[in-house]
Amino acid sequence: MICKKCNAQNKEESKICAMCGEQLDTDNQQNQINSQNISNESVPVQNTNNTQLEGQNINQNIEKGEEKNSKNKNLPIIIVISLLVLISLIVLFIVVNPSAISIFRSNTNKLSEKLSDGLSGKYDSVIANAEVTPKISNTGNKDLENIINKVNLKIEAKTDYKNKKLDYKVTANYNKNNLIDIDTIYKDKKMYLSLGNIYPKAIEYDDNSLSDVFNKAGDKNTKIVIEKTTKAFNKSLKKEYFKKSKEKIKLNGKTINSKVYTMKLTDTNIKNITESVQNILKNDDEYLEAASKVFNESKSKIKKSLNNIDKDASVLNGENISVSIYTKGLFNKFVKLKMIYGEATYELSDLENNNYNIAVTEDKTTLSFNVKYSYEYNKTFKIDQPSDSIKYKELTPDIGTTIYNNLKNNKAYQELISDLGYDLGDLIEGYTNDTSLNYDSDYDLDYDLDYNY
Repeated sequence: MICKKCNAQNKEESKICAMCGEQLDTDNQQNQINSQNISNESVPVQNTNNTQLEGQNINQNIEKGEEKNSKNKNLPIIIVISLLVLISLIVLFIVVNPSAISIFRSNTNKLSEKLSDGLSGKYDSVIANAEVTPKISNTGNKDLENIINKVNLKIEAKTDYKNKKLDYKVTANYNKNNLIDIDTIYKDKKMYLSLGNIYPKAIEYDDNSLSDVFNKAGDKNTKIVIEKTTKAFNKSLKKEYFKKSKEKIKLNGKTINSKVYTMKLTDTNIKNITESVQNILKNDDEYLEAASKVFNESKSKIKKSLNNIDKDASVLNGENISVSIYTKGLFNKFVKLKMIYGEATYELSDLENNNYNIAVTEDKTTLSFNVKYSYEYNKTFKIDQPSDSIKYKELTPDIGTTIYNNLKNNKAYQELISDLGYDLGDLIEGYTNDTSLNYDSDYDLDYDLDYNY
């Protein structure tokens, strides 16, 4: 502790100066000590702050440099991404808003692929199932419409090309009741015909006429011919043959907004397309080679046939053909094909799940068929010969009577003859024996010739 009067150094805890006896100012002394300490501390703090500021400036400069370099590095990536987005938008626009000619080409290619795959010959067996339901309307004859609209057919066809055997089953229903089952089996060069509940024994035939069934309809050469012809056809098409429009249509009982792509064919267009296709194919050696094997003719003869075109011939006899493809949705899913030729309209509608409707309309009368199908290739299946059979030559009139009586007891058959107005057995017997038919005289047998179709 320092004395203010004599400046003598005293102990820190002293209150009176040991030299002069003056009262020591302890509060002021403490403040000086604190000020000194603060002053000493401020120096390193200030140095630290300066160092930090300098570090921050350096870091900021580094960050700015890195940010600049980063931006420079990211620029090519941004350009690439922008180009990809732009290309994607262009492709999407082309996909969702295609030209009429591109729709026809793409659907022609799809059809060609299905056809050529089925005729490629790359299978040893096939199982096909189909259900066919006809419907007719506006004939002017309600009785006829009533009969046809109650019919339903189911078909299952199994063909083993490698082992030369088959099993074809046809089921006929009338008004949802089973009318008759027919099962045709071919195995070991023998054919058997079974009639289900109508007759318990299979009828056996020693007949090799079905052997041609096992000759495949196509092979790899057929595939080449189909694909080459399709490619040549698509190349021959011109934009001026086509137009686009929109139309509301009914499909599966629902109204949908459909885009319509229409190709108009005239005699001139057909001649131009035919000539273009022929010119392409006759100069395609791969096509000529494959076609010569498919049609069993020499390449020179195939080529010569492609040079023969009658430019003066009228294919359509002055009429025009309008072919329209209907699509739905963002990506133009096929829903219907429509062709108008003269007074007749032909339509193929895709009802989805391998279910199609085929319709022909003329003079307001419409005959249509709902067709549902499925098929499998190279699936193993077993075919057994019937355990009990009778040879065709051994059939007797009594057996024929038994078959007929069993048929007459069938519920579906009884309803059918009631709707027809006469018995089919009498009709068959009449033609067989050349006798008059036994039918209701009040029933007009000529009704089927009166309706306009």
